[in-house]
Amino acid sequence: MSSQTKKNTQMNLRLTDEQKSLIERAAALRDMSLTQWSVGNLVDSARRDIENATTLRLSDEVFDAFLKALDEPMPQATRDLLDEEPIWA
Repeated sequence: MSSQTKKNTQMNLRLTDEQKSLIERAAALRDMSLTQWSVGNLVDSARRDIENATTLRLSDEVFDAFLKALDEPMPQATRDLLDEEPIWA
């Protein structure tokens, strides 16, 4: 997000005193404001969680098997299924 982007939404969090102190210390160690540190870490964490939930990772062995399967002719049962009229049509 660009620093020029207008920030027009607010999010309020309830924290324990211990949580707030911990976050303030982390922000100070990075020479950042509490807001800068919090938003940066929340956005990074959100992106990581979304990527983890939406990205399929395969080992080299499994990926090679996948590529090999793509090169194989489609099984007749699969072709027959694709030729069927969908039940939702």
